[in-house]
This record gives sequence, structure tokens and C-alpha cells, in this order.
Amino acid sequence: MALRSAIQYNPDLDGFELEDSSTGDKKAIKMDIIKHILGEDLFEAHMQFVLSLNTVAKWDKPTMILTMVISLFASDRPGLHNKEHISRAEEHYSFLLQAFLRSKYTLHEARSIYPKLLMKITDVRTYAEQAKNTINNQNVNSSQLDPLLRELLIDSNRND
Repeated sequence: MALRSAIQYNPDLDGFELEDSSTGDKKAIKMDIIKHILGEDLFEAHMQFVLSLNTVAKWDKPTMILTMVISLFASDRPGLHNKEHISRAEEHYSFLLQAFLRSKYTLHEARSIYPKLLMKITDVRTYAEQAKNTINNQNVNSSQLDPLLRELLIDSNRND
């Protein structure tokens, strides 16, 4: 949830902008809806993470997407069957992110940004578990949520 929502956060709207896969229309999810579902404390933690990740990534979507891909290929997840293969993919995307950062920023900036992004990946695991537990404890019936909101809050927890 956290990485995907950080990518979809639009500071101009002060909300999350999602695209409806069936229509292609963009839709903004208002902050008060998310605050109601997550509760005040988790919402504040969520927004702190979203803003800090975007700040580290300098509000650059390709940087955010590469960071998310590295997170998806984390080889230390429990229950993986082919850890070596996944580890190679994780390493490949890590090198790709480093090369991308070096092409976009000075070498000094790239070397500063990269480890901060990796730390955000570790932060997101802790945050995602907290969010998942909070949502489950509130007995949110995901079938009653708008599909775009469900993707942002429920379904994406499986990947972060």
C-alpha cells in the first residue's frame, strides 16, 4: 500500500489519483476517506511515509517505480521457492535504479539518494504490516469499497 500510494499521491489534489482500469478515467481519492478507514494515527504515519519517500525520490515517478520494483523482488520474503532467481532480479533492478539516479543527478547526489531509497523499502514493510493489521482489525468489508479505493488500501498490501 505505502509504495503504491506514494506513487499515486498528487500534492496538487492533496489526494491519491488512481486510474480506473475499466474506463481509463482518473479519479481522486479524498484524504478524509482514507483517514476514516485507517484512523488518525495510522493515517498520519501513512502520510509521513508518503511525503518522506517522495521527498527522497525528489517527486520523480520513475525513481518511485524502480524503488517499488526492487521492493517487489525482495529475496528475503518468507515462503519464496526460488530465492536465487528473485535475488538476481532484485540485484538487476537495484543496479538499474543506481544507473538511473546517476544519469539524472550528480554522482554525489545519486550516491546520497540511493541508500535512502533502500531504507524506505525497509520502512515500508513495517508500515504495511501495521496498516494491514489496522484494516483487518476494523473488519473493513473490502467488497463494499470502491474498486479504486480497495486497490489502494486493501489489495496493494499483498505487494508491499
